[in-house]
Amino acid sequence: MQPDTAEISSGSQPKPSGKVRLLTLEDLDGRTRAAQQVRETRAAVMEDLGGEDRLSTLERLAADNVALVAAMIADTGARWLQGEQLDPSAIATLQNTFNRTAQILGWQRRARDVTPDLKAYARTLSESPAASSSSASVVAATAQNSPAGNVGTPAGAPQ
Repeated sequence: MQPDTAEISSGSQPKPSGKVRLLTLEDLDGRTRAAQQVRETRAAVMEDLGGEDRLSTLERLAADNVALVAAMIADTGARWLQGEQLDPSAIATLQNTFNRTAQILGWQRRARDVTPDLKAYARTLSESPAASSSSASVVAATAQNSPAGNVGTPAGAPQ
C-alpha cells in the first residue's frame, strides 16, 4: 500500500512568512557608482525645485523616480554603446517614464526662498547688542518723524 502523502525532503524551502520587505534607496550600499549617481541626481533635482524642505511628499517621490530612471537610462545607453543588443521598446518606456515624471515636476528651476521669517529676523536683531541699540534708535527716530508717531498733533503744527 502506498502512502497518501508525499515525503517531505529535508532540503525543502521554508514557507513564505507573508511579510514583504520593500527596499528603498536608503537600503542600498551607497558606495556603488549607480547609487551615488541616483543620490546626486536626486539632490540636484530637489535643489532645482527649491530645496527638499519646500517639496511636497509627492514631489519628493517624483524626484526619487526621476533620479532612478535617469540612472537606468544612462546604464542602458552605456550598454548599447558597448554593443549589447537591447530592446528598443524597453528603452522607449524608460525614456517616456522619465519625460512624463520630469514634465510633472517642471523643466524650470524654482528659486529658493531665502527671505527669513519675521521671528528669525527679530531673533538676529535681539542677539546682536550693537544691532539692538542701533535698530532701537532707528525705530525711535522713525516714529518721531512719521505722521503716525505724532498721534493727536495736527498736521503742520509744531511738535
